Amino acid sequence: MKCRTCENQTRSGSDRCDTCLKTHAQKAKERRQWRTKSSLCPTCGDKAEVGQICSRCRQSRLAHYNPTKKKAAHVNRRKDLVQETFAAYGGPKCSCCGEDNPLFLTIDHTDGGGNQHREEVGSGVIFYAWLKKHGFPKGYRVMCFNCNCGRARNGGICPHMDVIRG
Repeated sequence: MKCRTCENQTRSGSDRCDTCLKTHAQKAKERRQWRTKSSLCPTCGDKAEVGQICSRCRQSRLAHYNPTKKKAAHVNRRKDLVQETFAAYGGPKCSCCGEDNPLFLTIDHTDGGGNQHREEVGSGVIFYAWLKKHGFPKGYRVMCFNCNCGRARNGGICPHMDVIRG
C-alpha cells in the first residue's frame, strides 16, 4: 500500500511510511505541548483547565479503557460513515434493482476498476473513509452485492439489465 502522505511504500497494516510516521508523531507531540502551554486541551485543542483535558476527551478516554464502550463507539462510527457514504451517493438503495436493506448494499465503481482501486486504498470501511476524505467524488454509486458482483462477472453489465433487454 502507498503512504497517504508521500506515496512511498508502507509496511503491512500501516497507511504511512516509516519516515512519515516519525514526522507525524513528532508534530503531534509538538502540537500537544503547544496546546498545553496555551491552556487548551492537548488532545483536541478546545478550551480546558490548565494542564487538563476537556470533558469530551475525558469521556472518550473513559470509553477507550472500557472495551465494551470502545467497541460500541467503533461500531457506531462505522455505521455513521456507511450511512453518510450511502447518502452522498443517492441514499441506501441499489441503483439497479432497488434493494434497500443496508446489509446488502455496497459502493460500486461505475467505470469498473474496483479491484485495482481496492488494492491501492483498501477495502470496506477504509474505502468509505477514503471516499469521505476526497469529498465523495463522482464515479461511484450504491449497489447491492448481487448487482455489483453480477456486473463483475457479466462484462460490466448487471444481469438484471440483460433480462430487461430481453
